[in-house]
Amino acid sequence: AFNVGVAKAFISHTVSPRVNATAIGIHNFIIGICALPASLVVGILWNSFNPVIAFSYSALLTALSTLFYIAMLFKFKGQVH
Repeated sequence: AFNVGVAKAFISHTVSPRVNATAIGIHNFIIGICALPASLVVGILWNSFNPVIAFSYSALLTALSTLFYIAMLFKFKGQVH
């Protein structure tokens, strides 16, 4: 919850003011759509195996997301205003 304001600020500075509210709404929609299956998968791992597997899965996806983000930073370096 502490990063919600950062995401809204980033979106507001990235899109045109005319579509600002729509962009924030789409962002929230995508987050909500992704949160449900993610929670279901981790819940299944937790119940079927144990919490260590569930947390390991989450850590793996976090590490992969971080690497992807870093790769995108280098790819688009200097292109964002």
